[in-house]
Amino acid sequence: MATHVEIIIGPEADFEAIRRSVNSVVAANTSTSFQVTLILSEAQMEAERDFIGQLETRSPIRSSLLSDDTKLYHTLNSILGSGQRDVVFLAGGTVVFDGWLDTFCKCIERFPLLATLSAFSNTEGVASYPRPWAGNSGDLFEQAGRLAQIFLSVNNQKILELPAPQLSCTLLSKRAIQVVGAFGGMLPQNLQQLFEDWSQRATQQGFTHLLCGGVFAPAYVSPQSMQPTENPSPVDRPDLTRVLRRPVDWERLCRSDKPRVLLISHRQGGGVERHVSDLIAMLADIAEPLVLQPDGDGVIHLRWARAGEDWQCWFERGEEWAHLLSCLEALDVRRVHLHHVDGLPADLWNIAARLHVPLDITLHDHWPITSKYHLYLEEKTQLTPDELVWRNQARQLLNSADRVFAPSKYLSDAILAVYPEIHITYWPHPDVLEPKANASGPLLKVALLGRISDEKGLSVVRRCAEYVRRKGLPVHFRIIGPPSLPIPTYPGVPLDSTGAYNDADLPELISIERPDVLFFPSQVPESFSYTLTAAIKSGLPIVASNLGALIERLSDLPQATLLPYTVEPNIWCESLLEHLPSPNPARRARQSLDQANAIQHYLSVIPAPTGDGSAERADISFLAPLAANYFAPKREESPKEMSLPDLYRFGVDAGHAEAKRELFRRISQVDHEWAVLRGELAAGQIQRQRLDAEVGELSRQLLSARTAEYAIRQELDTKLHQLEIRNLQYAQFEQSLEDARQQLL
Repeated sequence: MATHVEIIIGPEADFEAIRRSVNSVVAANTSTSFQVTLILSEAQMEAERDFIGQLETRSPIRSSLLSDDTKLYHTLNSILGSGQRDVVFLAGGTVVFDGWLDTFCKCIERFPLLATLSAFSNTEGVASYPRPWAGNSGDLFEQAGRLAQIFLSVNNQKILELPAPQLSCTLLSKRAIQVVGAFGGMLPQNLQQLFEDWSQRATQQGFTHLLCGGVFAPAYVSPQSMQPTENPSPVDRPDLTRVLRRPVDWERLCRSDKPRVLLISHRQGGGVERHVSDLIAMLADIAEPLVLQPDGDGVIHLRWARAGEDWQCWFERGEEWAHLLSCLEALDVRRVHLHHVDGLPADLWNIAARLHVPLDITLHDHWPITSKYHLYLEEKTQLTPDELVWRNQARQLLNSADRVFAPSKYLSDAILAVYPEIHITYWPHPDVLEPKANASGPLLKVALLGRISDEKGLSVVRRCAEYVRRKGLPVHFRIIGPPSLPIPTYPGVPLDSTGAYNDADLPELISIERPDVLFFPSQVPESFSYTLTAAIKSGLPIVASNLGALIERLSDLPQATLLPYTVEPNIWCESLLEHLPSPNPARRARQSLDQANAIQHYLSVIPAPTGDGSAERADISFLAPLAANYFAPKREESPKEMSLPDLYRFGVDAGHAEAKRELFRRISQVDHEWAVLRGELAAGQIQRQRLDAEVGELSRQLLSARTAEYAIRQELDTKLHQLEIRNLQYAQFEQSLEDARQQLL
């Protein structure tokens, strides 16, 4: 007999989201009987009366009123009842597809100690797809039906254990409801908090929380409200669902109607990485870009480089390289574009020939000429046997290429001097990055001088920077000096600082920074201000608060503007923008027509898409990477870690972003470990106090026992002494009797 399931949708402020969820539940094919309950507000009940009435007459749907004075947990618990049914919570806006409920119920039958069963979704969380813990693009919703079919066919009833349920689509088993009971009523009335409390109680009762790999239940999210975000650090949030996501990624990639193009690069960043990123952006509409890079000694990293995707895998030297080639063949790679060979094993230089596809090469540095990659002029004619072998291999590779691109005529001439038989196409690297809205004209640089605290206007400049960011204004704030508190900085907001300086260096720093206007948004009266003296001497325009000595010193200065210190950010910014520099006539023009034609020439050889990707295809899942390939191999010898002082010098002094991130990570780790140690120390002190108390109590008991023992011994000695006296008296009495007897005789 089919399982009867209660499906709860809501509460949700947007009734259109509820309508979308209801329609999907009704339309999805399932053999499991169910009833839907909508949790609605009074306003929704009144406004949608006709729609709700039509639903209730033709579908197993009822509505439950959530009025202002009705507690959420009362409403939910009245629906849960005593645990006679499995209950599914469906967040408003979440949609489901054919077979979802049947798959859920089959998983329930297999796991009697199941508390909750969650589905994959596109909303942020541990079971988010394609990237966990990230807001995935709403574009995925357009393909949700096909994607749900792929999840069902690839994962079916595969499950993973989760620490807590994913709330977009979650089933509560009736067995757990019967044991754990209803939702608690002492918490703030928030569905997530109620779930967390109930889930924790279920865990304490021995139940588990599982993720069903065969169900994908996405929520509609507009592209405007949810943009793809960077993956957080795996140290902070572990990737628990990778083994279920990767087969889906593989199936989607194989089914894509767009041809696969393999880009080969190194991992050193710089201009090579920028050019590869530009090509990925250029290919976005017509191809699926794959990037292959070396990742340590004998390890190759392969990833799907489309924006928002997360598929990646690693292959180690030996048999796994053969598997790598099989994977690329299964993906039907149609073209290879080689950018650099740094760190790339020689066996894989001409992977295009082994795949029997055309090869493009873009020349970066001088790697075809020298294994050092950079050409030192004094070494041009010094060729060692190893260099000759290198050049011979490079010659074979260049000759096998369908096209060879050089970004400069200089590099083209340098390569042709060594390999005159090679045909090279001159193609400067295209600049396809979208500029920011305010990057097309002049930028106003606003400087603040000295240590900036809230009294000096730190909160004002932060609000102004946020206003500039929201409005897209061409303004950047620069504190020449240190802020008193940590501040958000560029590129998050147009604000940063130089850090502390010596007073004697301030005039030189102003000249180095070359601001357009100086800003003094003080919030308390100044008594003099030495930094204002340096500002006046610079001759630059000044915008300041009309407080204290600032009024006295700036009133007669023609380049100074005084404003009330309480004005809003828009007023400050309007005054600052009066000093916006004129456009620079020498500014680089937009991409030329020749460059656009060159881009079209590059893309013209990429095969056109072949369909919508929904056609039946042979099963090649056996050629997919193994589960182990989806995890980076452990390094036997990790690279030497930089010391904290070195990280500070490189990250803070030299401005290296990676060193700064590593410094922050290491400091956070030290802080966490110190907090753990402090907690352990505090726990140890409590334990010691407890042990001291126990020892004290035992000492008191021992003293009491010894006192009692002494008293007993004293009493025993007394009695023994008394016994000895009695024995003596008895002996004397016997002697007296003996003497008397003798006298009688």
